[in-house]
Formats: sequence, C-alpha cells, structure tokens
Amino acid sequence: MTSRNSGLDGHIADADGQSLEVRQLAELRWHWDSAYVVDCRDGAWTARFHDGMAILSAASADDLRTLIWEDYSNRKSSTAGTGERALRHLREDGII
Repeated sequence: MTSRNSGLDGHIADADGQSLEVRQLAELRWHWDSAYVVDCRDGAWTARFHDGMAILSAASADDLRTLIWEDYSNRKSSTAGTGERALRHLREDGII
C-alpha cells in the first residue's frame, strides 16, 4: 500500500515520490506508445497518432484515455473492409 503526500508543487505524490501525473503519463505511454505519442505539459494532456498530424487534447489523463480509445476505434473501423463496415452499421442500426 502506498501513502500519498501532497508535494510542494501541489501534485499528489506516493511513497516513492512520483506524482500521480507522472504515473498516469507512464501508464498511458505503456498502453499506447506503439500507436500514439503521448505527453503532458502544464496540465495539458495530448496524444498524436504516429502516422497522423491531428492532436488529441484533454484536461485529464482519464479524458485523454477516452479520446484515444475513440480515435483508435474509429481508425480501426475505417480500415475495415466495406463488407465489415456495412455489417457494423447494420448492427448499430438494429437491423441485424
């Protein structure tokens, strides 16, 4: 169990001195580093798909995680074949 202490900079730190922000950034990078460049500067959380120019931006790590999931899902579905896309739309529309 780790204890959390308020650091001098106002960030929450655990027993080994790492801030919550540092841990959240490390976790996002661990999960998404193969697809996105993830960063946090001055409280602004950002992610850019490696092959793209668009930047996702959020106020928190949780919000960025949600944006990444949505973006990744949209990219994955847009690369699916037209038959797969048509079936997905039929399912979403409740037709099948």
